[in-house]
Amino acid sequence: MALVYLYESEHGDQVPRRPDLRPSLEALDRAELITLLVEAAEADRGLRRRLECRVGITRG
Repeated sequence: MALVYLYESEHGDQVPRRPDLRPSLEALDRAELITLLVEAAEADRGLRRRLECRVGITRG
C-alpha cells in the first residue's frame, strides 16, 4: 500500500493527501502493533499521556 502511494505520487497520479493507515495497521499482528505504539509513545509525550490516561496508569 505505501509503495503504491509513493509510486503514484511520484508519477503525477492523483493520490489522497494522507493515505489511510487502517488497512496497513489491521494487517499487523498484536505484538507488532504494541511495539509500534510503545515506540511512538516514547517519542511523543502527549501520546504517552493520552495512553496512560486511557489505560488507567497514574503517576506516583
